[in-house]
Amino acid sequence: MISLLVAHDTRPKPVVFLVQGSACYPLFTIEADGVYHPTIIFQDVVAGDLEGVHFAMVEQRGVEPLRFQTGMTHQQKVDAFERSGRDCTLEYLKTKTKQARVDDIVAVIEAVSAEPWAQQILLAGHSEGTHVVTGVVRQGTPAGIAAAGLFASAGPTPFWGGYVSSGAGQREVFQRGFERMRMLQSATDDFMYEGLPARRWRTFWLDTTPLDDIRDSTVPLFIAAGTRDGTILAPDLFVMEAIRQQPNRTVRYVVVDGGDHAFETPDRRSHIRELFDDFLAWALDETRTTGTAVVK
Repeated sequence: MISLLVAHDTRPKPVVFLVQGSACYPLFTIEADGVYHPTIIFQDVVAGDLEGVHFAMVEQRGVEPLRFQTGMTHQQKVDAFERSGRDCTLEYLKTKTKQARVDDIVAVIEAVSAEPWAQQILLAGHSEGTHVVTGVVRQGTPAGIAAAGLFASAGPTPFWGGYVSSGAGQREVFQRGFERMRMLQSATDDFMYEGLPARRWRTFWLDTTPLDDIRDSTVPLFIAAGTRDGTILAPDLFVMEAIRQQPNRTVRYVVVDGGDHAFETPDRRSHIRELFDDFLAWALDETRTTGTAVVK
């Protein structure tokens, strides 16, 4: 069974599929009075953009909303949420593959696109979700994909992470990535590495990469990255290869100067909302163009 959560009305509008990252954190928490609160990085964009688009989210297999009990303090809720991301179910661990997540998204897109209120389909993924999005692009859907947004981690980041400056020390970064890749290639499916089974690492980072996924597609791509994420080389190379492979593909690449993995800068400002609005405006503009930008 696939758990789908949709925010929509009856007016025909584009549908944005929001795809969360790794770990088994739930898409929603539920208060004792039944009020739902989204937990993913895009949580603040939904209410603000509902006038222009519908939103859809697909929960990962083996994950359910986290229910809070009456009388819980704020800290108890925070602690419970943190535990939910560590105490993953056996179903989650056994079914955690890129193809499983791609299959679920594709199935839901097919169902949602048949609704009278659904127009073009847009995809927006964060972190691991970017790989799910490119996997959907590769597999394709009957409804087609109008544009895809890749927010952080566009590329084989576990192996390219740390290349933030030049120098001899980068050889150590390369060596760690090299050894990690070789270890995962020979590990059994159930071997646990950094809290997740090797099957997850292989299917997301080794069997196929986002560049493999988009090679034969001309779907417009919006890529966002932060210079403080420690993985900036991966999206840089991804963007260059994306336009090399398909010169007629439209690409927009936005870098947040000083942005971390969640696009927060050292002054504690979050830039995810402005990035998402940039993506939405660009994706829905029929005259969209290829280019780059830097957010200070």
